[in-house]
Amino acid sequence: MIFNSASFLLFFAVVLLLYYLVPKKLQWGLLLAASYFFYLYASVKFAVFILFTTTTAYFAANAIGKIQQEMKKTLRERKEEFTRETKKKYKESCKKRQKRILTGTLVSNFGILVFLKFYNFAAINLTAVFALTGSEISIPTMRLILPLGISFYTFQTMGYLIDVYWEKVQPEKSYLKTALFVSYFPQIIEGPISRFGELAPQLFEKKSFDYHRFSTGIQLMIWGFFKKMVIADRFSVIANTVFDNFVDCTGFQVALGIFFYAIQDYTDFSGCIDIARGASEAMGITLAENFDHPYFSRTIPEYWRRWHATLGSWFKDYVFYPISISQCSIKLGKFSKKHFGKQMGKNVPAFFGLAVTWLTTGLWHGSDWNYIGWGVYYGLLIILGILFEPLFQKLNRLLKLKTDHAAWIVVQVLRTFLLTCVGRLIFRANHLSDAAVMMKKMTDLVHLKDYYYPDLWNLGLDHADYMVAFLVLAALFIISFIQEKYHLVIREKLYQLPMLLRWLVLFVGVQMILIFGMYGEGFSQAAFVYMQF
Repeated sequence: MIFNSASFLLFFAVVLLLYYLVPKKLQWGLLLAASYFFYLYASVKFAVFILFTTTTAYFAANAIGKIQQEMKKTLRERKEEFTRETKKKYKESCKKRQKRILTGTLVSNFGILVFLKFYNFAAINLTAVFALTGSEISIPTMRLILPLGISFYTFQTMGYLIDVYWEKVQPEKSYLKTALFVSYFPQIIEGPISRFGELAPQLFEKKSFDYHRFSTGIQLMIWGFFKKMVIADRFSVIANTVFDNFVDCTGFQVALGIFFYAIQDYTDFSGCIDIARGASEAMGITLAENFDHPYFSRTIPEYWRRWHATLGSWFKDYVFYPISISQCSIKLGKFSKKHFGKQMGKNVPAFFGLAVTWLTTGLWHGSDWNYIGWGVYYGLLIILGILFEPLFQKLNRLLKLKTDHAAWIVVQVLRTFLLTCVGRLIFRANHLSDAAVMMKKMTDLVHLKDYYYPDLWNLGLDHADYMVAFLVLAALFIISFIQEKYHLVIREKLYQLPMLLRWLVLFVGVQMILIFGMYGEGFSQAAFVYMQF
């Protein structure tokens, strides 16, 4: 049941109506029932995996919480009996027990995710390695399923468990409430990846109908449908044509395909998040922001703070920081300080953390060398940016550049966008070798034959669709620019309009989706890109 389907609209309308009709104490129960209906609608087989994650996280969190409570109680009641040394040993013993529970749960849940995603990838590549060495060993592949949203709900749930271990949140005592946090239907497809302390209290609160939040939530959903069905699905036709037939494309067509894919990827993913956030907002629940106009970023680190922010935040808190302060990183830092100087001693632990984080981020997206190459690409960009930052600052001073001048900001934004387009090429190409060929093709951009009109537009859309594509792209840019420059929440501005005018604007928006959306006879309804992750 993908968001851009009639079945979802009917499902959500029924859930929304019942949510405000049932007694308030039953609202969270209705959300749980709706979430499992939504999930089982995709496949009953998937339920085994989400139930395993829910069950292991529930019992592990409460077991860790029980040890923490017992430790505090013992230290309080037997305060006089403990010496400094025995107190330290007792704490270490309790921590080890907690760590064993945490480690076992993390290994089992991430182990399932890794096996489902990477077994066939590993089997194929190991067989190829054996063949190169002359061995006839062949590792068989398996027909494995990848449950809906498994990467998202696994990360979200394991983040909750780690927060319990770090004593940032208290373990949830109710199994059913834990199940709702894991399976909450608006975010199960593509996120955002929520934190327990931010989302769970909202899920369990009693909610009264709030017309303001209902109105702004529906507006956000309409905007999400517009981005997905009018922009992303239209641009995907060109992007798919180019990436699937790049051998026959000119360099300019390849460049155009990468540009259109960059827009498709953003509007598809952010459109899905807008629908999820809007649906939640209509029910009085606020999900985390996941996108903040990333294509206005001036640097790559800034871009990743604005793009898929909840995933970046998850990796920062649960991978980068723990690795950067680990014993291994500390030893690397000391070694680097001794042999390469004080500054490298400071940087190397961060570089090690960044390298592992970005490699893991690439692997999170899928089992292909493209994703590994994509992770390595961004990791190197960020590490090189840190290394050369002093040189860049020195050049700015020597050239007396006004770094806050509008022209320089535009240059930085364009530079960052082009770097992300290279990342998009690595990410989207069918193989890494294809990405290299496509990159080489773009070196022929200077050839005038690339601009030959019939060839340029022969990418799957007719002239009318191209006209719509560029008009909606201009509209997207203008709206995003206004939001970025003036920090406006356009939904709130719309809400301040007279009711008749406000609903007229929404009606026009819906009509534009119905008229210009890519759906119906002759068009294969496109699932959201990140559902596969």
